[in-house]
Amino acid sequence: MMRSLVRWCRRVVLAVAAVLALAVSVTAVYAYAVISQYAPGDYSRPASALDVTPRFAALSDRDGVLDAAAVDAAFRAVADRLRGARVVIVPSYLYDQLRTARALGLVDYFSDQERWLDSLGVETEIAPTDTEAPVADNAGILIDLVARSDRPVCFVTHSKGGLDTLAALIRMSSDQRARVRCWLALQAPFGGSPLADLAAEADLLRPALDGALDLMGGSGQSLDDLMTPVRQDHLRRHDAAIRQVAGDVPILAVGTRLLPREDGLATSPFALPRRWMDWLEIPNDGAVPTQSAILPHARYLIVEGLDHADTFDGERPFAAPLVNDIVFLKALFAILLGPGA
Repeated sequence: MMRSLVRWCRRVVLAVAAVLALAVSVTAVYAYAVISQYAPGDYSRPASALDVTPRFAALSDRDGVLDAAAVDAAFRAVADRLRGARVVIVPSYLYDQLRTARALGLVDYFSDQERWLDSLGVETEIAPTDTEAPVADNAGILIDLVARSDRPVCFVTHSKGGLDTLAALIRMSSDQRARVRCWLALQAPFGGSPLADLAAEADLLRPALDGALDLMGGSGQSLDDLMTPVRQDHLRRHDAAIRQVAGDVPILAVGTRLLPREDGLATSPFALPRRWMDWLEIPNDGAVPTQSAILPHARYLIVEGLDHADTFDGERPFAAPLVNDIVFLKALFAILLGPGA
C-alpha cells in the first residue's frame, strides 16, 4: 500500500514537473525566437570515436526492445568486474534541488538502479558534487573521492556530471586513473548544448539566472561551462589528454534521440526544445544534441526514442515505462565491461 502511494505521489510530481518544464520551454524558446537569431555549432560525430551501437542492437528484439534474457546473459559475463568496485553516480545540472525529494522517494533519480546495485553487493553513492558549481570545482571533489576510496571506482554520470568527470580524469595522474575501473557517460554535453547557449546569451534573462544560481550556492560560470563554444574549445585544447584518458579507462558514452510521440499527457516535457533543435537540423534528446554526447577517442552508442531524463527514469506521467531502468543499465554495463573494455 505504501509503495503504491509513493508511486502515485511520484507520478503527480512528474506531471507537475512536466507542466512547469513545458511552460518554461515555451516561454524561453518563443522569446529567443523573437529577439535573436541563433547559429548552431558543429555537432558532428568525432571521427576518433568508436560506434558500438550494433552491440546494443544485438541485445534487442525485432521491435528494438531490450531482450531481458539476452541482457542477463551478457551482464553475467561481466558482473564480477562490477562487484569489486564502488559505483559513483555523478548527477546532472540542478540536481541539488532534487536531493530532498529523492530522499523522500518523490523523485526517481537512479533510485531503482541504486537499489539493484545494492542487491548485488555493489556499494553505490551519489557524488557530493555541487551541481550548480563550475566544472573545475566539481572535478576537484571527484579527484579527492577517488583518492579516498578503498576500492576501484566506476563512474555513472548524467549530463553535466559527465563534464565534471571528464575534467577530473584529465587532471588525474595515470596512477590515479588506474583506480577508475570504468565510466558510463549518459547524455553528457561534451560538445555543448544549444539550450545553454540560449540561456547564457539571453541578455534580459542572464542577470536573473546568475542571481538564481548564486542563491542555490552555485555560480553563473556553471552555465557558461555548458555552452557550445566553451565545450568545443575544451575538446580541442585537451584532445591529447582525452585520448590518454580513453586509453587508461574503459568508457562508454551514450547519446539518445527523442522522437515524436502520440500519447498525449505522456509527451516528454523535452518535446518543445526537441522541435526547436530539429528545426535547426540537430538530432537531440530535448536538451543535448545526440552527437554532442559522443566523447572523442571513446566508445559510444546511440539509443533512439529516449529523452534527456529517460536514461535514469523510464517512466512518464500516466504512461507505460519507455524502458526498464534495470535492464537498460545491465545492457550498458555489459557493453562497457565486455569485449574491448
